[in-house]
Amino acid sequence: MNETVQSRQQRVAIVGTGLAGLTTAHLLQNDPEQRFAVTLLEQADSLSFDSASVAVESHEAGTVERVDLPMRASAGGYYANLNRMYRHLEVPMHPVRFLFVFSKASKQSGAKESTSQTSCRSPPASASAVPDGYFIHASNLHQLPPPRPSGYSTWRYLLEVLYLVICHAWFRAACFLVKPHDESFAEYLESIWLPRRYITHYILPLMSSVSTCTHDELLAFPASDLVHYIRFSYGQQHYTVCGGVQQVQSRLSRGIEDIRVRSRVLEVCPQANGRVLVRWRDTDGVKEDVFDRTVLAVSPDVASRLFAPLRTAGLDKIPTTWVESSVLTTPSRVHSLVDSNDQRSQGKVACMHHTGTAVETDSASTQVITLRTQFSGASGARSEALHTMPSGVVVSTCPLDGESEATQKRTLKTAGFRRTLRTVESRATVERIMGGSNDGGRSNIWVNGENNLHCKQRTDKCDHESARHSIMVSWLSDHNFMAGLLVGAAATVILLIGTTAAFLLSRDQYGLDHWKLNVQLPVRSMWMNLGYWTSSSEFPEACRSYLHQVFSTADILTGPDSLRSIAILDVGIGCGDQTRTVIESIDAQCPTPARSLAYVGITINQAQQRVALEKWHTEPVICSGSMKLDSFHLFCADASKPHAWSEEVRSSVEKLHQSKKSTRRWLLASDCLYHFSPSRMPLWQYAARNVGMNFMGSDLCLSTTATWRQTILARMIGVLMGCPWKAFLTEEEYREQLMACGYDRESIIIKDVSEDVFPGLVAFLEKQDQALARSGISLGAGFRLARRVFGWFAVSKVVRAVIVVARLPAVKDDA
Repeated sequence: MNETVQSRQQRVAIVGTGLAGLTTAHLLQNDPEQRFAVTLLEQADSLSFDSASVAVESHEAGTVERVDLPMRASAGGYYANLNRMYRHLEVPMHPVRFLFVFSKASKQSGAKESTSQTSCRSPPASASAVPDGYFIHASNLHQLPPPRPSGYSTWRYLLEVLYLVICHAWFRAACFLVKPHDESFAEYLESIWLPRRYITHYILPLMSSVSTCTHDELLAFPASDLVHYIRFSYGQQHYTVCGGVQQVQSRLSRGIEDIRVRSRVLEVCPQANGRVLVRWRDTDGVKEDVFDRTVLAVSPDVASRLFAPLRTAGLDKIPTTWVESSVLTTPSRVHSLVDSNDQRSQGKVACMHHTGTAVETDSASTQVITLRTQFSGASGARSEALHTMPSGVVVSTCPLDGESEATQKRTLKTAGFRRTLRTVESRATVERIMGGSNDGGRSNIWVNGENNLHCKQRTDKCDHESARHSIMVSWLSDHNFMAGLLVGAAATVILLIGTTAAFLLSRDQYGLDHWKLNVQLPVRSMWMNLGYWTSSSEFPEACRSYLHQVFSTADILTGPDSLRSIAILDVGIGCGDQTRTVIESIDAQCPTPARSLAYVGITINQAQQRVALEKWHTEPVICSGSMKLDSFHLFCADASKPHAWSEEVRSSVEKLHQSKKSTRRWLLASDCLYHFSPSRMPLWQYAARNVGMNFMGSDLCLSTTATWRQTILARMIGVLMGCPWKAFLTEEEYREQLMACGYDRESIIIKDVSEDVFPGLVAFLEKQDQALARSGISLGAGFRLARRVFGWFAVSKVVRAVIVVARLPAVKDDA
C-alpha cells in the first residue's frame, strides 16, 4: 500500500476477535475505498473465534475431526444474514440432522456414582437406549415415528406423543398469533397458558441448554428473543461449516496484517482531539497507542470495565455466566488430540459428515444430542447438552457432574466462556446505548458512536452464536409438524384405552407421592369461595371473612334482624364449612331471650353433600343456651331448578315459610349464582313468592363501562367456567331481575368488593402453586386457569365481585 493511501486512512482498533470483532474487521479491511487501517487486539494466544476448537484423531479410523467449542450452526430465516456472509466468503456448509433425547439426570451416591455417570455421559448404541430418556425428537421429522425410549411401554409412549402434539400445536400457534410485549419469557409462557410439565420437561431443558444457563435464568430472558426465533426459523434447514469454523476465521482475518495477540486491553480513553487512546498489556509490559476510532467487540462486563461511561449507562449490570464445554472420549473408542497444523496430520483432517467413518447410531448421517436435566438443586433446575460427534467423541456443555473422577478421566479438553444473559432490563439498556430508544431524560448516558468509540453489540447466545440453538429449536419449528399432528390424532382412540395402564407405569415410586400417606384426614377445611382478603392471607379465613361481609351488609347479626328468629335456605353450601359458619355466627350474636334458627342447605354435588353430612355427624355445632336449632337439613339438589326438587326437599324448604310470623326468612347464595342455568330468576322467584324470603349473597357483575369486545370475552370466559352465556349481568340488569322476582328496588344493595377479593385470591393461588410445586404436587390446570381469569378480572375491571342484599316490600315495611 502506498504512503499516500496510508496517510489518509483512519486507524481503527478492534478489541476482541470473536465473530462480531472479526466481521467488523473484515468489512473495514475490505472497504472499496481503503479508508481504514485495522488493528486487532486479543488477550488470548490466538484469534478467539476458533481458539477453543480442537482436532481429534480417531485411532480406529485414522481420521482427524475438527470439533468446535462451542459447537456452531445456523438456520435459514433467522440467520439469513449470517448464511449470506458464509456464502459470500465461499465457506462450505452442509445440512445436519439430529436426534434430541430428553432425559432425567438421576442422582446416585457412593460406589455407584461413577458407573452411573459414565453410563449417562457415554453415547449408547441407540438414542432409544439413553438412560432415563423420556422422549426423542428427530429434527425436521426425518424419522416418523421417532424412536421410542427403551424405558417406555408402547402405550405410555403413545400417550406422551399425544400430549406433546396438543401442547406443541398450542405453543406454535401462540408464537405466531400472540405478540410478546415488554415481558420475560416466564411471563409470556404464563400468559399463553401452557401446561407446566410441557414447560419444565421440554421447553426449558431445550432452551436453557442451548442458552447455557439455568432454567430460572432462561425464564428471565425477554420473550421476544425466543418467540422471534421460532417465527423466523420456521420450516428452515440447519447447517454447519465443513471442517469447523476455523475456515470462517481464516477468511474473515485474511489480509489483516496488524494482529496483536496476548494483548490484554486495560483501558480505553477518548482524547480531546477526538481520537481514542487504547492501553494494553502484552509480554513486553504496558503499551498504549492512539487510534482514530475504537470498536469494543467484547462482553458487556468487559466493555464497562474498559470504558467508564458504559458503567454509568448500566452495562456492568447486565448479567453474565461462566460456561464450560468439554470434549469427552468414550469407553469403547480411543481418541486423542492432535495439532491440526502439524504437517503429519494435514492429510487426515476431514469433515466427518462427508466420510464413511461416522459412529453407527440410529442413522449413519444422524447425530445424537442428549439433554440431561436435573430438575432440582441448590441453583435450580439445570440441563446439560451431550452432543455425540460423528467420530464418537462427546461434547459436553454445562456439565452437571464435570468434577467427578469418571468424567475427568475421559476429558480430552475443557474450555470456558463468558456468556451474556438476557433480561428485559438488560435489553432496554443495550437498546438505549445503541440509540434504539430514548434514555428517559438521562441526557448524560453515553450513546454508541460518541467519542469515536463503538460497541459492537455482541451476539447473545440465544440469538446467534450457538449452534445448538439453531439446530435444537428445530423441534419448535419443523415445517412437517402437521404430519405429527395427524399421526397423533389418528392414535387418540388407542391412547384413551391405554391411559390407565400408562398412568400406573409412569409413577415414580420413590418420588413425593407419599405425601398422601402423611396428610391428616378428614381435611379440617374444605372452603370454596373467592374470599375476602383484607385481613388474612390464608384461604379458609378469607372465605369465612367473605361470608361475614355478606352478613354485615344484610345487617342480620347486629341490626333489627338480630332480634328475630331466623330461617335460612343456603344454596351452594359446598362441603359444609359454610353451614358451620352460618350457625356459629348466628349463635354467637343471638340475644336473650332465646331465638331459634331453622336451616336447609343445598348443594348440587353428591360427594360434597356426603362430606358435609359426615362433618355434621362427627363434629356437630353445639349451640349456646341463647339459641335453639329448630330444624336442620342438608340436601343434594339443583338449586337453580326448584320445580325439579324432590318432595322431601320442597317440603323442608316450605316448612321455613310456616315458621312463626316474627321469623326473618333469608335465601343465602355465596359465590354460586353465576353458575345457575338458565338463570338466577327461577330460584329468586320461588324464594320470594313461595317462601317469602329476603336475599343475601355474593356474586359477579359485569362492569357498565365494558366494551362490546370485553363483554364478549367475559362471556366466553364464563362459558369456560361452566356458566350460562348471560351469567354476568350489569348492576342495572341485576336490579331489574330482582325486581321482576318481587324484591323492592329501594332495598336492593349491590356493593362492589372487587379490590378486596380478586388481587388477594390471585396472590394466594400463585403462592399455593409455588408451595405445592416444591413438593412435586401440582395445583392443577383448573386452578391455574382460574388464577389467570381472576387476574384479568382484577386488572381489566370488566367483571366485578359484589355483595348483594334484597328485601321483600312487606318485610321492609314491617322492619
